[in-house]
Amino acid sequence: MDCAVEIRSVSKRFGDFLAVDNVTLTIAPGEFFSLLGPSGCGKTTLLRILAGFEHPSSGSILIGGIEMAGVPPYDRPVNLVFQQYALFPHLTVAKNIAFGLRYQQVARRDRGKRISEALEMVRLSGLDQRKPDQLSGGQRQRVALARALVLRPRVLLLDEPLGALDQKLRKEMQVELKNLQKHLGITFVFVTHDQEEALTMSDRIAVMNGGKVEQADASATIFERPATRFVAAFLGAANVLEDHTTRFIVRPEKLFFRPDAAPAGGTSDSLPVVIEERVYQGINTVWTVRTDTGQRLTVCQQNTEPFDPAAASVGDRRHIWWDRRHAVPLTEDRP
Repeated sequence: MDCAVEIRSVSKRFGDFLAVDNVTLTIAPGEFFSLLGPSGCGKTTLLRILAGFEHPSSGSILIGGIEMAGVPPYDRPVNLVFQQYALFPHLTVAKNIAFGLRYQQVARRDRGKRISEALEMVRLSGLDQRKPDQLSGGQRQRVALARALVLRPRVLLLDEPLGALDQKLRKEMQVELKNLQKHLGITFVFVTHDQEEALTMSDRIAVMNGGKVEQADASATIFERPATRFVAAFLGAANVLEDHTTRFIVRPEKLFFRPDAAPAGGTSDSLPVVIEERVYQGINTVWTVRTDTGQRLTVCQQNTEPFDPAAASVGDRRHIWWDRRHAVPLTEDRP
């Protein structure tokens, strides 16, 4: 398979701190690939290594099949979009976008066309003479994208670029950014700590924890078939259960209540529980239940039926059921 980006056994130390620990990943051309994880997991450090702002302590980076060791940031076929946009407040939109073209030695007669094309890509045509403080947050983010895209990078690196936006605008920009990436066919490497954002936008996700990649897979696979307890817990609520020597997870939305235990030999399993808490959320009702061994689990039910407050109450004894197909074994469980 052709690779836009190859990360081969890359580690990065800052003194005694191991920020990135022997990471190996391949990213395909035209892929929207996300690095997902909590603060301090190494995802931004890895992105900066791709950009050339940090050098790996060991391992290698290839972009388009070319080894990047010793290649400075300005000579790499990548561009980086920051969370805070990093626009020049005293320059117009057009001049902000044109800034990098001078370093690519693009002829002056061609710059105007490239700027117009970039503005059209991000739907900002006609705003080229405005200053950043005359734009909304979403428009400033689009200018930052246009400034990166005008350089026609092979790979676009995005470091939590939507983090400064309010929730409504952030969701709108998620859709716009994904549509833009599909239209352009450029490889995007996207850093975020937001699980929903990664699932919404990505073709594949690498979940990082403590400098390591816990799992790299298609978005649906990461959520539905998490390989480790960390991945399961980080991407939404997950009930961890045990059956003899096997540890597995069942998502809260895959559990449902029945008055009796599941029959032997069927396709479902069950546990007796006592309902401890009920939280009505409009679309869903979330229940906290306790098993006979004292373990607390979460059940999430979509409110598709007419509201019936007496259907199940705190203190009631029920059985929770799940289809065995929804029980996902944890093949690895790093602490």
